[in-house]
Parts: sequence; C-alpha cells; structure tokens
Amino acid sequence: MKLFHKYSQVLCFGIAAKHFGRKHHNLAGVLFLFFVLWLLLQVNVTSIVDFARKSQYSGQNKGFGYDGNGDAILSLLKQNVSACDGSFVGYGNELAFFKNIVLNPFKNAEFVQETADKQWTAPKKIVFSDGYFSVKCKKKPSYEFRGNNHLNKWFSVTRFQPDISKTAKIEPRLTIAVERYEYANLFHSMTDFYNAFLMMKIFNSTPAETNILLLDYHPKGLLYSIWDQLFNNVIFAKDIKEPTTYNNLVWSIMGYNSPLYPCGKTPILSQIAFSILNDWTPLWMYTNSLISYLSHFKKFFLGQYHIRDYKNLNCQNLSVLFIWRRDYISHIYNPSGLITRKIKNENELSVKIQNLLKGHLVRGVQLDKLPVKEQLSLISTTDILIGMHGAALSFSLFLPDHAALLELYPRYWPTTNLHFRSMAHWRNLTYLSWQNVDYLYEKKYYYTYIPPVVLGKMVKEAQNKLCPHL
Repeated sequence: MKLFHKYSQVLCFGIAAKHFGRKHHNLAGVLFLFFVLWLLLQVNVTSIVDFARKSQYSGQNKGFGYDGNGDAILSLLKQNVSACDGSFVGYGNELAFFKNIVLNPFKNAEFVQETADKQWTAPKKIVFSDGYFSVKCKKKPSYEFRGNNHLNKWFSVTRFQPDISKTAKIEPRLTIAVERYEYANLFHSMTDFYNAFLMMKIFNSTPAETNILLLDYHPKGLLYSIWDQLFNNVIFAKDIKEPTTYNNLVWSIMGYNSPLYPCGKTPILSQIAFSILNDWTPLWMYTNSLISYLSHFKKFFLGQYHIRDYKNLNCQNLSVLFIWRRDYISHIYNPSGLITRKIKNENELSVKIQNLLKGHLVRGVQLDKLPVKEQLSLISTTDILIGMHGAALSFSLFLPDHAALLELYPRYWPTTNLHFRSMAHWRNLTYLSWQNVDYLYEKKYYYTYIPPVVLGKMVKEAQNKLCPHL
C-alpha cells in the first residue's frame, strides 16, 4: 500500500503539471519532463501497470477491493466485522448493517446553515446528539469507516447498551440510510441511486420491500422524484416524530466512495498506471470487473419507470441525440442559473449531422426540461449520444448496449474528469471525445463554438464503429 500511495502522489503531480501547461506551456513542460525522468529513474513503468492490475485489498481501512475473480462486491462482503450477536455488521469500512436499531428523533439538534459557497458539499447538515441511534449490545465495537465519512459521525452518536427501550413504531422492511451531498447534480445523485441499489441487492430485498431514509436537511430538489420512483417509500429523518425501531437498517456507502466514482475518492478506481504511449491510463482500461451489476442496475432503473430495454441496432435508421446544456436554476444556491460548458452553435451542429446522416433521426433536447420518464425513454432508444461534459451524460448508463457516446470538452475543462468515459468503458460502449484547444472558440458566458467539421468526423467514426459493414 505504501508503494501504491507513493506512485499515486507522483502521478497526480504529473497530471497537475500537464494541465498547468495550458496557460504556462514552458514551465509546465519542464515540470512534466522532470517528472517523467524521475519516474523512469526510480521505477519500471511495466511494474506500475502490473502493480495496479494485481493490487488486492483486504482487512480494515482498505476500501473497495476485488477478489481473485475480480468481484469488488464479493470482496467487500468478505471484509466483514460482526458484533453484538449480529446486531451490527460492518463491511469493508464502507457500509454497515444493523438489526433492531432504534432511531430517537429527539436526539438531533437543529440543522446548521453553512455559507452559500459550500452549497455543493453541505449547505445544511444535521448535528446529532449522543443516542440518536441505539443498539442492544454489551459493548460498543471498535470500528471506523474509511476517510472523512459521515458514517463515522453516525457511529459516534450510536449508543451500544445492554438494554434499550421498546418502541411503539417498528419498521420491518429493509431501510437504507443515505446522506446526500450534491443533491442537485445528476451524476452525484446517480452514485447514491447506484449505492442504494447495491444495498438492496446485497441484502436480498426488492424495490417494493425497500425504504430510503434521507439523513440530511437538503430540500427535495429536482431529482427527489427519482428516489420516490425507485423504492417503496422515502422519508426524511427530520420528519420522523417518534422513536422507531428498524428491524433491518443499512448505512449505505457514501456517495463519494461509490464504485461509480472514478476520480480519486475510491481507491480501487483511483489507481492510475502510467504508460508512455497511451498517456494517462486508468486502471479501468484493464478490467470491467470493478463495477458490479451495471446491467442489473439499468434494468432496475428503466423497469421502475416501466420502460422496456429493447432497442436493437438498425443501421438504416440510427437515432442521434444531442443533449443541450443551457442556463437553468437547479437549486436555490445558484439564483442566476448560469452554468458552464454550453455549446454556442447548437443549430449549426444539428443541421450538419442531419445532412451527414440523411434518412436517420437527429434530435436535440435540454433534458432537464422534460419529465424523468421522457428523458429515460429518449436515452434508452438512442444509438449515438452527443453532449458537452456534464451530469446529464450520467444517463449513458441507460443507453442501448450497442450505443456510442461522444463527449465534448471546452478548453478550460480538464479531460481527466473521467466520469462518463469510465461509464462508457464499463458498459463496452463506443466512446469518442474532443477538447477545444483554440481560445477563439471560447465565448462569453461559458459558451464554446464546436467546429461542425470536427463533430461530423466524430459522428461518422461512431457510425462506422456501430455499423462497420455499411
């Protein structure tokens, strides 16, 4: 592990130097050259790749790992610590299961309002008092969740005592406790949805028998309706008015630790192997086994919206969908509604692709203006999805299995944001990307001009990959 952390720190330095070069080419070039020389002097490149491929995690405080068969979830379940006659089981320092745990709503203080500039992380939070949770147990087990994790705060206010009072209200269904962070962002919400789905699968439940307990003080937000659609019942902890016994309560994986998060929060997904020829090559380029149940998650998600996953590839009638990013107010902390990474020449691009693919279906939409079911219906029948890097590309999880994703980046946004490239790879989708390098194409208010000829070549390449025999 010390070896891995050493490599990780050095590689992150290299990434920083590389992107610093966009504004300070000479200095960054020197820094990056020194980094490469240092790396070549001290380690063998092949050994790093081999180390990343073979790394396994076990025991406490190691995060997600995978066993010899590459199953991250199986490995996680093997890393369990059971206490209190099975009333508490911690898994991989990432999640916990409780039997007959009592929630006492009188043991939390009023929420704390933080400054608006922290709205993406925690604009509001609950400060719990000791005894908010109670578990029957002779002694509190010694256990710690990985990293700066809200589960440690929950654990610190959980009383483990020989006797606990019975409650009039009992919830027998599996209940999954979640604290949302970036509640208005589709990608980060998707990590929570996926984590909750995994908890449901791991503990052998069904949507109709699974409840969600939201332990945060965020407002519902535009994405709250998805929780309601996916699971049996959703309740905010702040709305619980009497002590309640949960026969089966799961503290879900923190969103930033989700297996869907490829950008450094989860150790098994943040391992990066350096390749001279292929530039920065993340570990996910070597294996698809790091993400479990993605096809099941797709069927579950679409199924809860009563959408059939049936789209077959018809090379004579391809469906191309542009996702337009436009200014909109997604939460109260951005009253202007101004967003980044928007396309300046939407109509020009649409006409270009329509002329390029005559007889095929080419559409462009602002997804957030549509009901979620309509959004999913569009995505699930799309062959080629095109959009600027943004949370809406999370819906690539629900593209047909044969589909292609074309991701566009403005000059000012680093392509090391691997969220959707990773999703495409995990699902074996065709993936193409382009980043603007011409500052003249960057316009006021975060608009970027996309050269039609560039996008035309990308779409043609995607078509050839999907339909090589045309």
